[in-house]
Amino acid sequence: MSLTALRRLRRIMSAIVSLSAMALVVARTRGAESESRGGVSFVAACSFVLALVSLWIVWRKEHAVAREAAAARERQQLALLKLELELSKQKARK
Repeated sequence: MSLTALRRLRRIMSAIVSLSAMALVVARTRGAESESRGGVSFVAACSFVLALVSLWIVWRKEHAVAREAAAARERQQLALLKLELELSKQKARK
């Protein structure tokens, strides 16, 4: 995946984590009088944990891709500097 796609996916996953955390809080606080409070709370807790783990996985992938891109840029800059050095040596000889 490209870096922009991973960034977009990370933002989406972050929003999902936030929404599932809010759902968990609402299920815990407002569902006290409801009979199905336990089931709703369990589903909200599971969705929060799954979303958080998914966010962490996407963040790790994004971080790896960003590091690879930075390393590629550094290699490219190093090659350019070597070429400039060779050209300046050739000009100095003439």
